This record gives sequence, C-alpha cells and structure tokens, in this order.
Amino acid sequence: VLMAIALVIFAIGKHFYAKESITRKVVLQAGQRDVTAGALEEGLPVFNQVVTADGRSYQVEQRTVTGLPINQYAISAEQKQAENRLKFQTLSRIGALFLTVMFFWAIFDQSASTWIFFANTYMDCTLFGNPTPPDAIQAFNPLFIVLLVPVSVFLFKVFPVKATTKIALGYILTGLSMVIMSLAGFMCGTAEKVMKVTFPEGELVIPNSSAKLDSITGNDVAFGSVKLTATDAVFNKDNKKLEFSGGTITLTNGKVITVKNGHSDQPLSGADYLAGGILESLMKSGEELASVKKDEAKKVTIESIDWVKPSERVTVWWQVFAYLILTIAEILVSITGLELAFVAAPPTMKSFVTACWLAVVFLANLLINAPITRLYPTMSPGMYFAMLAGAMVVILLIFIPIAIRFNKAMEADKAKTA
Repeated sequence: VLMAIALVIFAIGKHFYAKESITRKVVLQAGQRDVTAGALEEGLPVFNQVVTADGRSYQVEQRTVTGLPINQYAISAEQKQAENRLKFQTLSRIGALFLTVMFFWAIFDQSASTWIFFANTYMDCTLFGNPTPPDAIQAFNPLFIVLLVPVSVFLFKVFPVKATTKIALGYILTGLSMVIMSLAGFMCGTAEKVMKVTFPEGELVIPNSSAKLDSITGNDVAFGSVKLTATDAVFNKDNKKLEFSGGTITLTNGKVITVKNGHSDQPLSGADYLAGGILESLMKSGEELASVKKDEAKKVTIESIDWVKPSERVTVWWQVFAYLILTIAEILVSITGLELAFVAAPPTMKSFVTACWLAVVFLANLLINAPITRLYPTMSPGMYFAMLAGAMVVILLIFIPIAIRFNKAMEADKAKTA
C-alpha cells in the first residue's frame, strides 16, 4: 500500500523532473559524411544517415525504445582515446573506495542472517510486553532510516564534512554495532541441543533424543524423560524434520498430549508442561488458539535446535540498539558513497559507475558474506561478532590512505577546471 502511494506521488511530481536525453559520441572516420548535414566535421551533430566513401550507408538511431531522444556527435579517434584514459582513471580511483565498501555491505547484511539466528536462540524477543518474531526486528532498520535521514541532511548542511570522512565515520559505527552484538553474545548463556515440537496450536521444547531424527520410523521414542508414540512418523529430508499426524506425547508426570490429524488436544496448563519434563512451553492461548482451524489436517514436526534457558537470554533491546548504530552507519556510507561515485564520474560514465556501486552489494554478499556466515555455527556468538568488529578496524585502516589519495586527486581535478 505504501509503495502504491509512493508511485502516485512520483507520478504527480513527474512534471517537475529534469528532462532526460542521451548523448552519444560517434568516432569520425575518414571518408564519411552525413547526407543531411553535408560534410561531417568534429563537433557537428550526426543526423539520420551516414554514407561511407564507397557509397554504403547506415541508419543512426535517434531515440531509445522508451522514446528518450539521443543526441549524437562526431569526435576524432584521439578524443575517443582521451575519454577512454579518463574512464580508466576514474574506475581506478573509485574502484579502491568500492573495494572497502564491499566489506561494509558484507557485515551490514549480517543483520538479515546471523542477527536473526542469534535473536532466535539467545535473546528474549519481547518488545513493549509482546513477543516478537526474531526476523521482524529488521523493521527497525527502515524505521530508523525514515527518522534519521532528514536529521543527517540538516546536520551536514550546518556542519559540512568531506564525503570520505562520512564514510570513515560509517565504518567506525559499523564496527561499534558489531561490538554491541558481541557484548550481547558474551552476556548470554550457552546453547544446548534440544528438540522443538511444532503443532498448529504452538510449540514445545523437549529434551534431546539419543536417536537421530532420520533413523526414527515410528512407535515409542524417548526424548529424555518425554516419550513419543506415533506409528506414522516419517523423516522429511528436505526440511530435516520428523513429521507425524497422529499419536501421543507422554510427559514424566503421566500427563498425555493426544495428537489427531496433526492437531494437539492441548489439555494441559503451562505448569503441567513444565512439571512433565517440557523445557519450555510456547503453546497458543486466547484469540491465537481460537483462530486455529481444527478441520484442516496438519503435520506435527520435530526438529533439532539450539536452545538457551529463558533465564540466560539477553533482552532484544541490545539488537535494537545495534540496529540504531548500524542504520546511522548505512546512511553515512550508502547515501554518501552513491553520491560521491556519481559526482566523481565524468558525464559519460555516471550510469556505469552507479551500476558498479550497486554491483558492489551483490559481490559483497556473494564473495564475503556467504562464506563468513558459514563460520557462525562453529563459533560462539560473542567471538563471531567480535571478529566482524575487528575486520571493520582493518578496513578502516586500509580506507584512510585510499581516502587521502582520492581527496588529493579530486582537488587536483578541481584546480584544473578552475
């Protein structure tokens, strides 16, 4: 709905936008002339039809498929070579900045992967008295962007700062957000392997089983002091979960949970669950439970998870605070870097350099983020996020001389044009 509203606003304002056109330069070849304009000379427009010395002709397109006009001009081969040298110089100058930004994006996008894993296992995801899904915490990022971008624009108008200084500050804040996550990781308890039983009516965390899930085919199975009886239990290789639709779960206090068509009869209270050997009860109640349709056949699933005792979890506000710091860093790096790349690029390369900037995000996730994320299950969260904080310190040290060299080159270019 909000995107639809944004589209309407965009369309209404289209009348006020700059009129776009495309300029292309055609290398002047010996013996070529334009039949419309007469003899073809450097700097003159190239019109519809160009004729070679031997009489062959070709058409020159004047508009794109979207209807944008194309202005074409003739240039010499020497001018083309000079433009190519300028393009290479621009790419080498901006490319060094982009390489460091790759590491920023790789660490920034951890918020969509390892941050969720961490919150799911190690954090008490209660916000304003309500339980919150771990992945929903990402909503703080766009919220903070909407709130902070106007503030940042105002501050940097009042206190002008070089673009490279903003990016460096963004790297510092990115490292600080990782320090916050690392502290949260060291403060929480140690995870242990347990089983999670998921019904349409909620979830139960039960002790681990001595038997592997992929070897269970039915009948009686012990999960610590909790016993499962299900004749149709089948291991699903795709989601690595044990599934069944009918049976019973017997607790240590003799209480029995009956499962029929994948639904729990839910006859027990929270105290009954905990007294019966259940490690944690997350069963639905009230309106949530009333919304479950009993007439729809479902599958109960059992899967292995990492679990931390509720008393040893840290508050999710640690992650909210980290999102605040990381969002400020994103504003400083992302917006500034995109603007800097556009300003530093010559007119003929602005769209290409902008595309390179966007490609940096893709390469950051493919070449850096994906391999690094695989280390998360092998390390403690505190050490993992501390490693990322240390990586940002290294990137900052590499960035400083690159920024100094970039600023000197930009000042030299400005002096030439003055």
